[in-house]
Amino acid sequence: MAPRRADRFKKAFKYRFTEFPPNAISAALSRRWLKRCLAEMGFAGFQLDLVDHHAAHASAAAACSGFPETLVFTFDGVGDGLSGSLWT
Repeated sequence: MAPRRADRFKKAFKYRFTEFPPNAISAALSRRWLKRCLAEMGFAGFQLDLVDHHAAHASAAAACSGFPETLVFTFDGVGDGLSGSLWT
């Protein structure tokens, strides 16, 4: 399928949108989009909790580390208005 004319604009907008810290508008848009996608996959009656982008990365890394205490750095360019974070 050939790309639609607006696809390039949508991709650029989505990337620029991630440069801003979370806010009520971004949370509402994310929640709406995710609920629609999950419903299309057959999920129903679920509770959707949105978490901080970098906290999600750090939590996954700490849980997989095997250590009782960890120091986690996240660096991924952009996410929730940050390019990186430090967690203990």
